Amino acid sequence: LTLGLNIRSGNTDQVDYNAKAYLRRQTSFSRFIADYVGNISNTSDVETINNHRVSATADRFKTRRFFFRPLFGEYYTDKFSNIDSRVTVGTGLGYTIIDTRRTEWDITGGPGYQATRFVSVQPGENIKETTPALVLGTDYEIELTKKLDFIYQYTTTWVNKASGGYTHHMVTTFESEITKLFDFDISFIWDHTSSPTAADDGTVPFPDDYRLTVGITYEY
Repeated sequence: LTLGLNIRSGNTDQVDYNAKAYLRRQTSFSRFIADYVGNISNTSDVETINNHRVSATADRFKTRRFFFRPLFGEYYTDKFSNIDSRVTVGTGLGYTIIDTRRTEWDITGGPGYQATRFVSVQPGENIKETTPALVLGTDYEIELTKKLDFIYQYTTTWVNKASGGYTHHMVTTFESEITKLFDFDISFIWDHTSSPTAADDGTVPFPDDYRLTVGITYEY
């Protein structure tokens, strides 16, 4: 669990909050992973950022490296990107390229289905879009030193143009151990949508969102 908080008062009153949570349960033959990333920001009592992403996967290992992913799902909301809600579900396969004491590297992929509801659209456009999806991803983690870890997560989704076209979510993280329970966390997050949907006033969201977050991580 990682939490970050920035409070500014004076000529500008601003509160920035970000959170990440990662839960993993693994046995010899199965694995369940749940992940959350959220960001909220208020400037002079005006909300300027509010987005949340929740994902979960369930894996069944057929061999030491090859696994079947009977179900994966993701929920995403970001009203400033004109996305009221976006739900993606699917199934797929995966392969563990590296699995050592210091390094883990998985690649995954499979078909899915996506339903997106926009905050607003221009006249004549659909407020909700559904589409088949192709989802590809990779997760990489390495212990650089005894006290420093590097984590890379990347997911790309291919859908029709009305639903956003090509999108990706990338998280790059450095975790530095402070104590056995607490780490210092620096993450760079990049979200991209190739074909953003215009709002009812004609405003088109930027295709790229970048965030650099700093926080304290509690591990147990």
